[in-house]
Amino acid sequence: MKLNSLLLDADVVLDAHSLGMWDKLLAQNRVHIGAIVLRTEVKYYIDNNGRRRNINLMSQHRAKKITELSATLEEQRILKKRFDAVLGPKLDPGETESLVILERIPELIFCTFDYAAIIAVVLLGMGNRVISFETVLKKCGLSRRLQRKHSEERFKHIVKTAQLMRVMGQGLVPPGFHGRN
Repeated sequence: MKLNSLLLDADVVLDAHSLGMWDKLLAQNRVHIGAIVLRTEVKYYIDNNGRRRNINLMSQHRAKKITELSATLEEQRILKKRFDAVLGPKLDPGETESLVILERIPELIFCTFDYAAIIAVVLLGMGNRVISFETVLKKCGLSRRLQRKHSEERFKHIVKTAQLMRVMGQGLVPPGFHGRN
């Protein structure tokens, strides 16, 4: 039985590979990846011995183990305009596309450990649809010592920060304001 319908950010795909957890994560979840992450952002990782290891997500996509989703450039541009001049530039193209996809498909849960991406999801009112890498791994029965960037504790701290930003009106451009292109 598959646990979740996950939308994965590039950072999660890369670290799941480098930690040797990718195959189990893939086997236990319905994995969705944005086209930008799938086709341009994830190409290789560096293993524990410092060697470059290629990642071939396209073969897994062709084997129907991964679902590719996409958003148009116009959808991405419109979404990015919703963020202020501080947060907007911190979102890379793969994250921006994933946010558009997340808004469009309500059953998806976004897994990322990128600070700006977590903040953005919460500011957009989808804080219940983002999950830490540590929590995903635990749900798959994969527990091991992880870096702080993967931790549920760090994730919760970022979510709390974003919730405060939302209450204080930070991070998003006020409705009707057209100062950013």
